[in-house]
Amino acid sequence: MGRGDREALASGLPVICTEACGAGLDLVRTCFNGLVVTTDSAPNLANAMAWLHNRYDLLPEIGRRGQALAAAFSAQSWRRDGAFGFMSSPRQRDLAPNDDR
Repeated sequence: MGRGDREALASGLPVICTEACGAGLDLVRTCFNGLVVTTDSAPNLANAMAWLHNRYDLLPEIGRRGQALAAAFSAQSWRRDGAFGFMSSPRQRDLAPNDDR
């Protein structure tokens, strides 16, 4: 899943992504906050777009659901929770080789 998809979710927009998106499969839940379609299938993409179009009145709620899931991946949550181990990495001495060998 590219940055654009995450930004769309964070902005409250429903997302259509393909099965090839990787991370998108963790964030996009079909008929909950967007749709996941098979790769290389124009008819499936068209059906997904029609599904969203036919549920115009539900788009704000679908978008809010995506926003809630995307919040876990925001820069603020990464900073707060120590993403990538930056905040909770071991001290340098813990990484030094053991002298007792």
